[in-house]
Amino acid sequence: MVLGVLLHATREMLEREEYTIVKKVRKDFSFGDILEEYKNRRDAILEGALKKKASLVHILLKEDLDFAREDLTLLLHEKAIKTKRVLQCYNLEKDDLAVYVSPPWKYVRHEMKAKKMKLQGTADCIEHFGSFFYPVEIKTGKPPKENVFTQDKLEIGCVALLMEDYFRVPIPVGFVEYTQIWERRPVRVDENLKKNVFRIRDSILERKYPEKEYTQKCLSCEYRGVCWDDPNN
Repeated sequence: MVLGVLLHATREMLEREEYTIVKKVRKDFSFGDILEEYKNRRDAILEGALKKKASLVHILLKEDLDFAREDLTLLLHEKAIKTKRVLQCYNLEKDDLAVYVSPPWKYVRHEMKAKKMKLQGTADCIEHFGSFFYPVEIKTGKPPKENVFTQDKLEIGCVALLMEDYFRVPIPVGFVEYTQIWERRPVRVDENLKKNVFRIRDSILERKYPEKEYTQKCLSCEYRGVCWDDPNN
């Protein structure tokens, strides 16, 4: 769980840094040149993520930190590949390239609250083309072989409801991005999904919580204090 939180934080830091990184890329840059621009920010991105989650650093294992560093390195390669392909396809550079690759209107870790629906939450990422908006939830754990996990689908449903209230537009679809396999899987936001979100909301408001079991995962979970009244978390 702590590793997952750190991986989320590194992605958030990179999303916020990428526009500045790509503005340095010129038309004559090779893939190696582009990759170097991304890699130059690797340590700063990781350090920024660690500072952002400073309360969890004391329970972060060395192998988790090594994994996070390697994961970020792979992600930087992925970003550099996309930037090079866009450069080759559209012959853009600097400001124009930066806007295309990392549009400044992309919402990252966007908090929303809908008082009438009694819902609130944070979208990992919100992207849009014209008037079409869609949420992207980032999942760093092992993905299912097909489709998406039920809890991930419910998360998309909740965020979609918040977005419909916030942007005043319908949100018919969202995506779950499983980072271990670099794959986005679609989730249709239909009435049945929305009803399930409201059903769970009602259970929470009525304090009808499911039975919980203290497991090894709880030791490194950032929500341990919520479930178990842990004063140390």
